Amino acid sequence: MASIDKTLEHLMTWLERAGEGVLAALLAYLPKVLLAGLVLFVGLKAITWLTHWLQLTMEAVNTKTLGRIRSTAMGNSAGYDAVDTENNGEEPHAEPQINPTLSKFVLSVTDKGLKALLLVTVASMVGISATSVVAMITATSFAIGLALQGLLKDLAAGVMLIIFRSYEAGDLVEVADEFGKVHEIGMFETIVHTEDNRTITIPNSLVKTVINYSEQGVIRVDVVVAVGHDASFRQAEEVLLDVLWTSPMVLQAPEAPEVLLKSIDGLGKEFILRAWVRSKDFIPAPFALRRQAILALEDADIALARWPAMGGVPPDAVSEPPPGEGPGPGPAPRLLPTLLGRLQTGRLRRQEELGKKSSGPPPTEDAAGALGMV
Repeated sequence: MASIDKTLEHLMTWLERAGEGVLAALLAYLPKVLLAGLVLFVGLKAITWLTHWLQLTMEAVNTKTLGRIRSTAMGNSAGYDAVDTENNGEEPHAEPQINPTLSKFVLSVTDKGLKALLLVTVASMVGISATSVVAMITATSFAIGLALQGLLKDLAAGVMLIIFRSYEAGDLVEVADEFGKVHEIGMFETIVHTEDNRTITIPNSLVKTVINYSEQGVIRVDVVVAVGHDASFRQAEEVLLDVLWTSPMVLQAPEAPEVLLKSIDGLGKEFILRAWVRSKDFIPAPFALRRQAILALEDADIALARWPAMGGVPPDAVSEPPPGEGPGPGPAPRLLPTLLGRLQTGRLRRQEELGKKSSGPPPTEDAAGALGMV
């Protein structure tokens, strides 16, 4: 019993000394912990205020830019009339100086970076080595970077797209073999809405060549219309020019609309209606111009291009079957309605007329076949 009492006495003595040491350590670290907590609280508040101020500043820059453009357009009456004529009375459009997606990315990076720096500072205040914390963050970032190589590539491409502004939201573009209107430019992907209301998500790393149909504001369209051979060239050209000059979608600048002769083939004369339209009319303008052109040609009694009608074909125009083979069942085949077919039919008819007028005996089948091959 004496030994047990002695052991308990030593244990109590050790606990008292340990408690005094822990209490002393707590008292020694308490000011540092309180100071670190105060720094953390004030730092978080300061970071929140700073990011909010940065957001308001970027919004103010965009608002001032838009207000300056509006005041300039309203102050200059001649310039306002020109803009109003160009945009059919719509309010002049101003692109923001700072892209909204880029501003969100800058705010996010600023917020997260300042908070990480604050945590490293607080850790060093309570006695944790800042070097070890930085090394741990670096190793973690390296591991995450290796695991997310594709996403980081998309992120880098997205930053470049936003900085250099190859296209904006609302532009009609052709990118990565897809055609449509840009709905959103994200940090990792671009969202495109097609004309048939499909939503396509394109990773930014796949954006190589971009065809922007909206950047210049105006764009040229070529509409093909063909009329028959019997139609008057001058009359058809005048009718098509009237269509271009009276269409509300067609602009007179940068070049006046024109009608060009593309080609002449077996069907008729093929014209090109060349006109400049607004970028927003790039898709509907060709359909509208083609419809107006056809209606105008019909009103002017100008026939459209078509296959030439074929009358009766002489029996000699039908090729003889190979020796040893009889004619197949069904009616005799007709010549195709081509220019060569019409020339061959006319040549055979003239040969028949010459044979009837001649006093000699009619030509044999071999002679007729020989003449038909000339």
